Amino acid sequence: MSDSDFRILRNLIADDALVLAKGDRHGNNILVLEEQSSSTAYSLEIRKVPDDVLAIKADQFPEPKFRGSRGERRRADFIIVAAVGTKRWIVYIELKAGNKPSREVKEQLKGAKCLLAYCRAVGQIFWRQTGFLESEKYHQRFVSVARISMNKKPTRRKKTPAVHDTPENMLRIGSPANGTLPFSSLVQGDADVA
Repeated sequence: MSDSDFRILRNLIADDALVLAKGDRHGNNILVLEEQSSSTAYSLEIRKVPDDVLAIKADQFPEPKFRGSRGERRRADFIIVAAVGTKRWIVYIELKAGNKPSREVKEQLKGAKCLLAYCRAVGQIFWRQTGFLESEKYHQRFVSVARISMNKKPTRRKKTPAVHDTPENMLRIGSPANGTLPFSSLVQGDADVA
């Protein structure tokens, strides 16, 4: 991500709606994404994130005043914006302690994409940065992580498309070991991510 994109996002988004990377005991960067449902709290730790990374808590933004007949009021939990070398990434993530219908998750991922489009427009208009978060410069990934609170490994791996760049082709991850995932698994299908 360009320095200006990162700087603008840090100044544009309120602190309570941002998750910044922190160091683990080995000196690697991690993001800890925490969610609270009506019955339980759970978190996902993303390991080995790049230096230029931040996560936006998309569900912290007010619900839009749409009718919602097509799911347009929904939003995924997080949007990660990151840069690895010259590659720039936007990863939309929906976290669930259990399972959720695929249609609903797709709507949430689409809603998070719309939220980021709004942020892009604000940066371009109010900050006068015409290239701010230009979608052509970023690879987009859509991820659903389910059964986070379970401490078992999935018994069967589902086939996923090589590139999960649309909500319809989202990457589905179930029961991540110890509630952790490496960043590279979120952008899988790209050999340039280490």
